[in-house]
Amino acid sequence: ALARALDGDTIRIPAGQYELHAALVVNKRVTFSGDGRDRTIVSSNTPGDCIRVIASSVRIENLTLQYTGNQPANVVVIAGEMGTVAHCEIRGARAVNSSGIPPVTHGSGVLFINKASGSVVNCTFLNNGRAGITVTDAAKAQVTGNKIERCFDGVIFTESAGGLIADNHCGDCQSCGIVLVNAGPQVVVSGNTCVSNQLYGIYIRNSPAILDSNALSSNKIHGLLIRGPAKPTLRRNLIQDNAEYGIWTDGVIPAMEPNNIFAGNKKGQVFPQ
Repeated sequence: ALARALDGDTIRIPAGQYELHAALVVNKRVTFSGDGRDRTIVSSNTPGDCIRVIASSVRIENLTLQYTGNQPANVVVIAGEMGTVAHCEIRGARAVNSSGIPPVTHGSGVLFINKASGSVVNCTFLNNGRAGITVTDAAKAQVTGNKIERCFDGVIFTESAGGLIADNHCGDCQSCGIVLVNAGPQVVVSGNTCVSNQLYGIYIRNSPAILDSNALSSNKIHGLLIRGPAKPTLRRNLIQDNAEYGIWTDGVIPAMEPNNIFAGNKKGQVFPQ
């Protein structure tokens, strides 16, 4: 269908189970539209990138995408401008086998690279070996309204990535709900719920982000860990019931407004005081 499509076409994928037998490279401005994430299921066991979007204004919506192989793979890679993934379920991406933190090269449900741009909206991510969503290489993305569970990390912004992380649920991840490492100067993290992650609700290193109205609760170590030198800004966050500190800082004192709320963090609100 893609070979016959023209720019601007919508490729309808009716309810059913489909198998990709090779990597799908999307080089036309098209929309892939299923009959719903519970009805249209597309599987791939091709390692590397199951779907690689290089055209601009590509949209993928209303279906489930899953990787079923056992080698490192991303499910969707967006390398073009204004790519959109909406109302999908994405699962099974495999990370590089590593004794420590896996590299971000593989294992993401959706990966933005090479200064790409786009959005991920109202999707569910399950069991992705590195992250539900990774934005890197100065790409910019709007990540809103997603449910991300049982991944290694929920959302990663790194290497000058920019954009918005808003109104997502990030829970039960092996590491952290949201990770910002060397992110760009204008990342806004707002209205997210990061709960019951094995390390931290949010981890920040050298990223001057704005954190506004997030709920960080019941994480297995700290609600929020911040490492410098860049200074994030915190306002109106609810940080409660984390197993150790609400916030642990290392090498930086964040700009923290007095309207953050702390409650029930087992070792205290902020370390060091």
